[in-house]
Amino acid sequence: MRQKNPLLIVLGACGGCLLVGIIAFAVVIGIGWNKSKGAFNGIVGMAASMPVFLKDLKVKNYNGAAALIEPASQERLSSAKIQKLEETVEKKYGPLKSYSQQPNYRTSSQPGTESGQISVEYDYDYVMTYEKGTATATFRFVIPDLRHPSGKITDFTLTATP
Repeated sequence: MRQKNPLLIVLGACGGCLLVGIIAFAVVIGIGWNKSKGAFNGIVGMAASMPVFLKDLKVKNYNGAAALIEPASQERLSSAKIQKLEETVEKKYGPLKSYSQQPNYRTSSQPGTESGQISVEYDYDYVMTYEKGTATATFRFVIPDLRHPSGKITDFTLTATP
């Protein structure tokens, strides 16, 4: 008959439990990453869309700028309306020369919607420098479900600085 070392039995049992714990932790992390991938992509999309939009304004690609607008807002912010906003400021200050690389931002949240989610709004302001003056470009992102931000612009205003 074989002798059993009690230390090896305890180490084997603890090692098995540790292995099960590591596997469970990896599964939970994997599920969490998969669930948050949409939120991560939406946030990255927000940060990437604003500089592209401003570049499109500078080169007068209004259709490209309008493509970055949330579908529900595209009628209100069509390429023609974006063009009119830009041309109104250019009429007063001349051509667009540059814009700030880092925006100022504000956030606010609203009480839960019918699904219990908190709605969050992000506003980003960029200083636009024209030949004879400045203006402020304000981007708004309204996210009704934090798990699924679209990354698309919900609202845009361009205000000449007095």
